[in-house]
Amino acid sequence: MTAFFTALNDDFMPAMRALLNSLLTNNPWFDLDYLILSDGNLSDESISELSKIYSRIKIIHVKKEDYNQCKDIQEEYNYNLYYRFDVFELAHLNYDKIVMIDSDMLVLQDIKDLLLFSGDFAACRKYPDMLLDLNYLEKNFFNCGLMILSRKIIDKKHKDNLINLAKKRRWYNDQSPFNLYFRDIVTLLPQKYNTVTSQVTKDTIKDIAILHFHGNSKPWMYSESKKCFSSFVFSLLSKAGEDPNEITFTLKNLYEKYK
Repeated sequence: MTAFFTALNDDFMPAMRALLNSLLTNNPWFDLDYLILSDGNLSDESISELSKIYSRIKIIHVKKEDYNQCKDIQEEYNYNLYYRFDVFELAHLNYDKIVMIDSDMLVLQDIKDLLLFSGDFAACRKYPDMLLDLNYLEKNFFNCGLMILSRKIIDKKHKDNLINLAKKRRWYNDQSPFNLYFRDIVTLLPQKYNTVTSQVTKDTIKDIAILHFHGNSKPWMYSESKKCFSSFVFSLLSKAGEDPNEITFTLKNLYEKYK
């Protein structure tokens, strides 16, 4: 049995609503448990709304006391990103694998093939535009927006080791500890399963299975389409010969479709 897993609070409910709707719309076969990790800032109203969208929502409560000495730089998210390490506490649920997926993603295609992965740990390669602490680690550097964990990997010792790693310094986010810890065993998945917004062109958008609104600017945060994405993303699209306003409008419409 496979389960999906997302860390969530009320601030990201607009994103989560769109993610769930896109997953269910494009994968009518989907009938798996969906685990939501709450840090206590997910209201009863939000939980009720999620359960109305999908009946197999299960709420997991983070053990916040384990993270007192773990701080990341991205405090604007109002969420300690290291809380996701709690996924390794879930061995007692006896899932064969857990698919970790960030709330700021949209599922645009059937992803049944993704569930055929049979290794221990998988993710998609990190796109070079992403700010990280470990830019010197090019080999197998992965983006943590989507990760697949096997039953073998779902073990509390990995949570403990990751927390110890996180305590060593104030990382930009949890992506650096994840990479340091799993880089030697990661299997890299096709990029279509975690395509970040700055990779999108009008020619490639049709091939994207899972779109990732990476970075600090999200389409649900602003009413003006031109403010949906960072100036850095605009710059990258322009350098690639794309019209950033056209791409931004297309991506904004995708979010609007599923919200």
